[in-house]
Formats: sequence, structure tokens, C-alpha cells
Amino acid sequence: MTLAVTADQPVLLWGEPGIGKPAGLEQLAVGLGLPRETVVAGVHEPSDFAGLPIVGDDPAPTGVPVAPPDWAVRLERAGHGLLFLDELSSAPRPCRRRCCGASSNAGSAASGPGRPRRTATPALGGDGADPHLTKAEKMTPQTPPVDHELVRAAAHVARTRCRGDNHTMAAAARARDGRIVTAVNAYHFTGGPCAELVLIGAAAAQGAYELDTIVAVGDRDRGVVPPCGRCRQVLLDYFPGLGVVVGEGDRLRTVPVADLLPESYVWADHQLDAGETPPSGTS
Repeated sequence: MTLAVTADQPVLLWGEPGIGKPAGLEQLAVGLGLPRETVVAGVHEPSDFAGLPIVGDDPAPTGVPVAPPDWAVRLERAGHGLLFLDELSSAPRPCRRRCCGASSNAGSAASGPGRPRRTATPALGGDGADPHLTKAEKMTPQTPPVDHELVRAAAHVARTRCRGDNHTMAAAARARDGRIVTAVNAYHFTGGPCAELVLIGAAAAQGAYELDTIVAVGDRDRGVVPPCGRCRQVLLDYFPGLGVVVGEGDRLRTVPVADLLPESYVWADHQLDAGETPPSGTS
């Protein structure tokens, strides 16, 4: 990786959460004497990389001025550096495109031998259409391990907290920081939320906005239950890189949420990037 960064070649790091990718990049930056900027792609929107409009002169003749991100300004002023795009595979595709464009622009902003070094690291669990994967990597099957601690946590909640007809399902999710968040469904004839949807709100209330894996377990020892169609769509839109535990008994497996919705509709893919306008006749 040192040779690639020294040669100003982008580097793709792929690995499970918690193996020390950011620490390795920090050590690399210190060893090469480079300032490092970390941008967590999964918590940004495409407009964050395009720049934010600022108050300026009359925009009619020259357009609206846009302020670049602070990390890009620091790298340009330094004239060299290491740009670390973290959680790239968990970001919506429009945001990924902006990330790649931002890294390219950063590299050309300070031309010459000292221009910023670039390295991008997607988190484990990106969908199979990740544009940064080589053909060989796409063809290599990757089977994430089953988080049995997560399954036990959901089963415990289902056994001890699901009572009566109002609460019949429990869900547990592993947050990006390692925490386990649990929740139960709230049944109602008007369409009460499933345990997975309640969990999203419960996780946010605890400051956990990035989830890596989720599982749902039914009461009365029904075991692992796959998410319903609505939950699959919501989970895909909230966490594109999420792993979902499915299966029965000793045949549990973790699959990408996108695999549960073949030919799926991804809401973020149909949103306009910053600066784009809808075709004539559309709203």
C-alpha cells in the first residue's frame, strides 16, 4: 500500500469492520509525513462533495459561487496529503460518484509531484454492483459470517419481552461501533411498524445511525424470521450495505439486503445530484 500511495495510485481496502483500516491509514500517513483527511462517505449527501452555495455577487452573469468542503481546502493548501474515503460501499450510489469525483478533483487541485495521495476504503457489505470492484472480485463469492451473538440477543428479547398480540417479533442490529440495539414490533390493525422499523428509530435515539447487520426473531420459539417486503425496501434505502441474517436452525446465513430485493428500486438512485435539473415536462 505504501508503494501505491507513493506512486499516487488510489488504493481500495476491503475488510470487515473493526480490523483497523483507519489506524493503518493513520500509521501510513505518519510514516510518509503526509497530512490525512478522513471523509466518512456513508454520512454525507452528494451535495456535500459538490460544494455548498454561498452568498456572493449577482449570480446572473457568472452563476452561483460554491464553497468547497473544508477537507479539500486543507489538502489544497498543504499541497499534498492522504485522502481517506471511508465507508464508501455503504453510501448511496450518487454519493459514491461524488466521492470519486471529489478525490479526482483533490488530486488535480495541487498538480505536480506533491498532489494529494488518494485512498478509498469501502466497508464490508457493499452491494455487488460496487463500481470499484474488479471483475475477479465481483465473481468471487463472499459469505459474511453469521453474528450469532446478535441472533441470541434478538431471541432473548423475543423470549422475555414479547407478550400478547401487540409484541410478537424482536429485532437486533449490530451498529457500526459494535453496539447491539434491540427492539420489538408494535402491532396494530392500522399497520403498526415491524420490529426492524422500530429498531431503526431506537438506534437513532441512541446515536447509532450506521448499522452493519440485522436479524429478526419471532416469539414462541419461531426462530429467525426474514423481513417483510416493506422492511426490505426501507432497510435497503437506509442502509444499502446492510447484512441480514436469514435461514432456519443451523442453516443461518448473512446476505446483503440488496439480495433480498432482486431488481430493487433504490430511492437514492432516482434523486437528482446537485446542479442537475429534471427533464422538461417532469416535476
